[in-house]
Amino acid sequence: MRLLAALALAVLAATLSGCGPGRVTDAPAPEPTVTEEPLFATDAEALAAAEKVYREYSDLADAAGASADPSALTSYVTEEWFAREEAGYRDLAESGKRLVGTTILTSFRLQSFDGHEIVVYVCHDTRAVRVIEQETLADVTPTDRPNEALLEVRFEVEEGLRIAESNLWSNSCS
Repeated sequence: MRLLAALALAVLAATLSGCGPGRVTDAPAPEPTVTEEPLFATDAEALAAAEKVYREYSDLADAAGASADPSALTSYVTEEWFAREEAGYRDLAESGKRLVGTTILTSFRLQSFDGHEIVVYVCHDTRAVRVIEQETLADVTPTDRPNEALLEVRFEVEEGLRIAESNLWSNSCS
């Protein structure tokens, strides 16, 4: 009986320590990590892709400014940024104004690219864009508005390239 009790105690101790039956001590093999290839192999490729997306977005934004309907922009911007864009267009429409004309994008300069995001400086020449009063069709463009603006534009590089943020960097592109 003592032998049986000692044997049971030894089995219990071995099981609790992970060395006996009833417990697998081998950890499962780790999942192989998948190393994703970067979307762009070079900074130049990243800048070219950002410029292409931004030019398409800018053309649609010019049209949206005239119609006050930014829905066409959704495939170019993140959900968070679209909410801000939509609010801006709504505010413009509620003020009784609209934008007409075309923004000229004169330069693109890469600020940074880390594989997850691209940050680009974009120079806008806004001389051809006018602010129009919808009822009277009067040009109410502020006379002191700068003719150009340098924006810092951040793109997310996940599931395609989307604009995540755009901020005025300078009132001059020089």
